[in-house]
Amino acid sequence: MSEQERIKRAYKRRYKDGTLYSFFNPGQLFMTQQLERTLLDVLSRHGMDRLHDKRILEVGCGVAWRLRQFINYGARPENLFGVDLQEEAIKEARSINPNIDFRCNNAEDLPFEDERFDLVMQFVMFTSILSRE
Repeated sequence: MSEQERIKRAYKRRYKDGTLYSFFNPGQLFMTQQLERTLLDVLSRHGMDRLHDKRILEVGCGVAWRLRQFINYGARPENLFGVDLQEEAIKEARSINPNIDFRCNNAEDLPFEDERFDLVMQFVMFTSILSRE
């Protein structure tokens, strides 16, 4: 089995019952709120507190909850892009966010030209890759 297929299967198991990443899970809510505070602080410290004209990519976006948060921070949906391996996640993200550009793609071969984005982010992608290659 390829590393890409192993990752897809692992995420399918994680989302199986829908409770692990639910905001009704107190542990998940706590981690999400802490991440948001930290993220806003880091963005501010690096002069990224005005996002209306910034082009932003999230690699491993899942259903794009974090990417959607950037709209609340001032980013424009047409400047947001998400990439994920999971077709189901991309379909759900598109249905919720029709103005954001989502692609089902492997991060090894991103379908964008170099230097297109002002900010590229990932949150759990690297923890999911076990292969040294």
